Amino acid sequence: ASFEFSDSSAGNGTPITGSGKMVRVEKGPPGSHAISGAWRTTKFDTLSDSGLIFTFKVEGGQLKMSNPLGQTYTAKLDGTDAPYVGDPGVSSVSVRSVEKNTIEESDKRAGKVISVARMSVSADGKTMTVEWSDKLHGTTGSFVARKQ
Repeated sequence: ASFEFSDSSAGNGTPITGSGKMVRVEKGPPGSHAISGAWRTTKFDTLSDSGLIFTFKVEGGQLKMSNPLGQTYTAKLDGTDAPYVGDPGVSSVSVRSVEKNTIEESDKRAGKVISVARMSVSADGKTMTVEWSDKLHGTTGSFVARKQ
């Protein structure tokens, strides 16, 4: 199946738009509508810049994150919780320095970890590999971000 979406749930109202492909992983009950069942996204064909750009800054033992959607946090690099602002699905975050160029971020909802991302910056500082794990859905993935 192909899909298009517009998500306006961000704090500043700027939507993330995109399109992609899904495959059915489980049929719906007998006699149900053709769309019934479980589907898994297999590919994003497009994604707006508002969903792709994020800024990180390490300063004074803290990591500051922001993006064009108005999502932000400032968290100590020692794993203590800090408020996550602008995302209705995430209430707090904790980050910790794992190695010189690697940070692990745990996103939480009502105190429960819902996702974990491990971000490793290359030696030349031009790319960052992000490996993530969605604890709610049992999925994992990765991507490479390029410094602008």
